Amino acid sequence: MTRRARLAAGFVLAVLAAVAYPLAPTGVGGLVFTSVAAVFIVVIIIAPLRRGVRPLRIWLVQTLGSVFLLLSLFAIALNPSVGPLRYSDITYFSGYACLVVWLALLSRRVGGRADPTTFLDTAAVCSGAALAIWTVAVAPMLGGTQMPATLVWAVYPTVDALLLALAGHLAYRLATPIPAMTWIIGSLILLLLVDLVNSLVAIFSATGEHVVVTGWYMFFFFGLAAAATHPSLPRLAHRPAPGERSTTGQRRTALIVLTISPVLVSTVVPVSGWADMVVRVTLVTLLLGLLFLRLSVTMLALSRAESDSHYRATHDQLTGLLNPAELFNELQRRLTCNAAAGRSTAVLFLDCDDFKYINDTWGHGAGDTLLRDIAARLPRRLGPEPLLARQGGDEFVVVCAVDDVAEAVTLARLVRSFFDEPVRIMTNRTHTVTPSIGIALAEPGRP
Repeated sequence: MTRRARLAAGFVLAVLAAVAYPLAPTGVGGLVFTSVAAVFIVVIIIAPLRRGVRPLRIWLVQTLGSVFLLLSLFAIALNPSVGPLRYSDITYFSGYACLVVWLALLSRRVGGRADPTTFLDTAAVCSGAALAIWTVAVAPMLGGTQMPATLVWAVYPTVDALLLALAGHLAYRLATPIPAMTWIIGSLILLLLVDLVNSLVAIFSATGEHVVVTGWYMFFFFGLAAAATHPSLPRLAHRPAPGERSTTGQRRTALIVLTISPVLVSTVVPVSGWADMVVRVTLVTLLLGLLFLRLSVTMLALSRAESDSHYRATHDQLTGLLNPAELFNELQRRLTCNAAAGRSTAVLFLDCDDFKYINDTWGHGAGDTLLRDIAARLPRRLGPEPLLARQGGDEFVVVCAVDDVAEAVTLARLVRSFFDEPVRIMTNRTHTVTPSIGIALAEPGRP
């Protein structure tokens, strides 16, 4: 059977179950609904594992969440409760919690390296979604009803909004649109709408949940099963290749819209009571705090990027020493300062003999190791005042303030003595290098 045929068969089963449940919710209709939903959930549990999804530790969280959803079906059939909470509420919320963790782990996986802005953006978007759902849909439920039962029903659409925000965040981070992700987002949108309607009906009517509305949950299970069986599902955990897709602009726009808009809505919609006020103030404070942290992290990252850019522009990438352009600037500064102090400026030009022989014999990696070893150890021999820079290739420059020619010659001998010790060219190999050194002296008051 082709995938299209399996989808058609699954959709027909979903329609039959959704129609049968309102006709006999406590009889055959309820049995059909529970059985078909159980089949879909079993598919959601098994299909990803059969497709070899990786990493397994992330997908096992989704498996555990699906198991909780499966247990909730039997909890609904038994209908036990603990105070305002039914056992089905406990299993549903446990399943939702696992799905929240699963989507968060996938988003972190797709994002690659640990990025604090990702966590802050996700938390801010979820807080904004929770504030919007609370202000528009949940807060009106609180008027004239008992708080515990109302809050239990109100949690469902709030958690749905959290799941939808996480799924949308993951979709933005993926390199390309993935059909399995589309099925997941569509299913979560349907779940949010059905939970909103069902919560309103359950709170404002004496009959509880509406059986026709409850039947629509079947299409939520069908959508997740369609996502679980889609060939593109394993790609949800694939990291995009560098430069494959940049979603920075979209991510920034989504962050602004999904955080500022709920705050504006919460200031316009009238407060329905003290509980509504406490929740709104808490969520707005949390949201503003997250946005402040996000701005601080961004400014710190920009400062670090600017410092890194300046460092790369002024230093040699191989050795970390000043490059020729920055050496010229530093030489100009030192000439001026030394002349003002009445001292001369000695410039030593250092060239490693037989450097080509090292590259030809042991490879360019050995030559690079030699240059890095000189750059790391020679400054320790010279002391804090002399400046060591790389001119290019195997050429180095030492700049230092001296009082006379004799002191410049002494500095050159100190450099020469450094090469009496073998220089490292490989992890387990050293080589004796002889330098050629030239001295230029700029005396104060002389052009």
